[in-house]
Amino acid sequence: PPPAPAPPPPPPPPPPPRESGADPPIPRIRSAERWRSPDLRDWSGPEMLMRPDDADPPDTEFYSMYPMTAGNGYLGYLEFYDRFVERLHTELVVSRDGDHWQRLERTPWLDRGTEGAWDDMWVFPSSNDPLVVGDRMLVPFAGRGTAHAGRRHRMRPARCSIGLLEFGRDRWAALTAGQDGGEFVTEPAEVTGDRLCLNVDAEFGDVRVALLGEYRGALEGFGHDDAVPIESDAIEAPVRWTSGNALSSLRGRRVRLHVTAARASVYGYRFD
Repeated sequence: PPPAPAPPPPPPPPPPPRESGADPPIPRIRSAERWRSPDLRDWSGPEMLMRPDDADPPDTEFYSMYPMTAGNGYLGYLEFYDRFVERLHTELVVSRDGDHWQRLERTPWLDRGTEGAWDDMWVFPSSNDPLVVGDRMLVPFAGRGTAHAGRRHRMRPARCSIGLLEFGRDRWAALTAGQDGGEFVTEPAEVTGDRLCLNVDAEFGDVRVALLGEYRGALEGFGHDDAVPIESDAIEAPVRWTSGNALSSLRGRRVRLHVTAARASVYGYRFD
């Protein structure tokens, strides 16, 4: 008699669940999470910090995130990966406490090069704080013209290299006013020095700063009528008032900055 037919192959294993075994469940996509340990032996976590949401394309994943301290808060490089086309760029994210993060405009901060460039598929910065050289910041980044899986794009030679992003010190982002002008009021901050400086580009416009009390009350001698306009492009432009009042008289108090600007960009401020 003919031999018995071979048994059918076993069915393929079921696909992995979309949710992990964590409690609460975590979707099986790349996202930004945090684990904590006091001794590098015992760990707690993960804590979800950021994940793609309904406003993102369906194949979005967060490939990696590098956080750093910046001023009195935190910044992060968020690597934005499109799994469908296997391309990656980097967004800038911000947090006041290191626990709650915002993506702001959700636009590339470090974008890919133009079609055909050496970095037109992937760009991601080094996992280090930027290098500070005088009044400039330098961010090394890696770029390549191949997809995530290593496939060559349109059969061209595979290539990758290292680039360098350069910008003014602490000029990560700015509030910019046009011809019609604009204004904003900061959160309360303690006066910790005898001088207030703005990181500002007002070469073709002007910026004025008034100081308000913590509850927005006017401070005599520090109003807009007393403010000397800043009309320069400077990393540390000193703020002055015609009243001659010394900022040291407010040391230890909590104040708000009321900033008005026209044709200018304000990047930040500091007391020193």
